[in-house]
Amino acid sequence: WVSQSAVLSSKRDVHTPFDSDPPLVEALAPAHEGLLTCVPDGLTPGCMTTLEITFNEDIQRGSGNLSLVCLTHLDACEDVVIPMQAPTFAGGATLIENRRLQVDFTSPLVDASAFKVVSSGAVQDLDGVSFDMDVECEPWFDEVWQAALGHCAPSYVVHSPS
Repeated sequence: WVSQSAVLSSKRDVHTPFDSDPPLVEALAPAHEGLLTCVPDGLTPGCMTTLEITFNEDIQRGSGNLSLVCLTHLDACEDVVIPMQAPTFAGGATLIENRRLQVDFTSPLVDASAFKVVSSGAVQDLDGVSFDMDVECEPWFDEVWQAALGHCAPSYVVHSPS
C-alpha cells in the first residue's frame, strides 16, 4: 500500500487523485523585495508593469481576489484589487497559462512604493484547492498572540522604481 505522502511527493501534474494540497509557488517575477520593471509610457507618472507567479502545478481562476497592498507612501498610494473571475480588471488584465499567472497593469502603479502581494482564493489548482498568500510567520507563531507580538513579515513584496 502506498502512503498519501508518497503519492503527493511523486505528483507530477494536477491529475493526481485526492490532491488536497494547494499549489506552491516555484518562481516570482520580480523576486521577493525585487524592483518592478516599467513599460515605457512616456511622461505618464507611475509604473505600468507585469507581475508573474509560477506554480508547481496547473492553476485556474478562483472566486477571490489578488491584491497589491501599499506598504509605503500611504498618502499617494492606493491598494490595487484584482478580481480573478474575469480576465480583465479596472487596471489591466490577468492571464493564466498552465502553471503561470501573469498580471499586466495598464494603469500605472505609484512610483517609489512598496506593495505586499496578497492572494485570497484568487487561484486554485484543477481540483479546486485554493492558493492563499499574505504573510510568512515563524512556525511557532499562533494567531491568537498576534496583537501582542506584532505582524508577521509579508511573504511577497515588490517595489516600484522612483
